[in-house]
Amino acid sequence: MCSPLPPFREGNFRGAFIRKNTVENLGISYLPANYQPLDLRGKRSMKKYTYLQSAILKFMVSGMFFIFVIITPCLATCEPSLEQNIKWCKAIALEASEKAFQAQATCDYPSANEALKLADEAAYLAAKMCRQAKNTPDPVLSRAVYDVCSCVEAAINNVIRTANHIGHYSTNQDEIQAANFLLEDCESIKKNNRCSIETTLACLDRK
Repeated sequence: MCSPLPPFREGNFRGAFIRKNTVENLGISYLPANYQPLDLRGKRSMKKYTYLQSAILKFMVSGMFFIFVIITPCLATCEPSLEQNIKWCKAIALEASEKAFQAQATCDYPSANEALKLADEAAYLAAKMCRQAKNTPDPVLSRAVYDVCSCVEAAINNVIRTANHIGHYSTNQDEIQAANFLLEDCESIKKNNRCSIETTLACLDRK
């Protein structure tokens, strides 16, 4: 009859030595209650990783579904119509012309630069409306787009006259040089707007 093993306490080196030898000799393992083998722990960690990966994938799929099914149609319905773009573009072109007149009267380069930015924005909207006019069967709208493009061209011409005025009458060499660059930008915008006018005229001829 074997005597029971002495309890293991901190500092009980003899008990630890006897327990160690007894475990090695008898093949008995004294393991804590929450002990898990390495392979089992690896499997559980792999399960946690797989669960996390699937959760992230589900979140991404639901986010894409929300964007393409809910947000995209809302943005499409919020896009302004051709009539609204025509009004906005004409208003921007008129504001650019007014800015150009004010800059010419005061020989003010910053105001002329603001007028150029407005004319550039109006030309961008006009080009966008020309692409829309190709797909509309209404000749009245196409004619309205042509009128807007003509208004944009008038605004660009006003900015060109203002830049020439600043280049001739300004006493600031930096402003004179900047006015020359302004003229180059105006010519580029005018060229693009001329393409929009020709496209709109071609649409009117077909209709």
